[in-house]
Amino acid sequence: MEHKHLHLNPVTEYETIKDWVFKLIGKEITPRNLVKVLGKQLNKHHPIRVKLAQTNDLDEGDWCIGAEYDPGLDEAGKKQFIIDFIINHLKTKPLLITEQVAGKLAFDLTEVLIHEYEHQRQYRNRRYKQNKNLYKSTHQNIKIKQDQEYLGNPDEIEAYGMNIAARYYLMEYKLNITNEKEIHSPDLETYYKAFGKQHAVTKQLQEKIKENIEYYKENDNGKKRKYFKRPR
Repeated sequence: MEHKHLHLNPVTEYETIKDWVFKLIGKEITPRNLVKVLGKQLNKHHPIRVKLAQTNDLDEGDWCIGAEYDPGLDEAGKKQFIIDFIINHLKTKPLLITEQVAGKLAFDLTEVLIHEYEHQRQYRNRRYKQNKNLYKSTHQNIKIKQDQEYLGNPDEIEAYGMNIAARYYLMEYKLNITNEKEIHSPDLETYYKAFGKQHAVTKQLQEKIKENIEYYKENDNGKKRKYFKRPR
């Protein structure tokens, strides 16, 4: 079966998600019900399952978004994107949705969708095979070695290059949140922590980010989802 590769316009996706997320501002909703809402809304456009995960690794009440793409499920024609809403909060205890929470949700969901759709494109182009050109770290610290080998994977460099560029493009050119030329991103900071700013992997990622920012500028119609080629 031949697949098309869906380009996600970050502006369109952000505005679509923001429209329904911001309607929750001021409401109290349990994490369990919030996950149901996320799943219902996201499934209008994306093959997604949303799961609730509890953790003690975050401060009480804090939350974050995790995501993955499963090429096996994609090949089988099933919902291949899994989003984890991870929180240190009781599943049945209401959570107040503030403007800050809603804004973070809209941004984070947009970024993970951009990231995971890039993985979908990669695997479909390889007929669902793993990337064989993996990065090998020689770092002596096991934790840093593991982080470098994950982040240095060419697939991850491309995917992070897409979502970091999307965040910057939204903030800089659409929402006027920042007027700074330097790109600020939690994911970019993760690369700096693992490799430093002068490492070849970091430089490669930065180049991808710049290419993708220009790509978003050139292809932003701001109206509808489109299919077209991404920069390589």
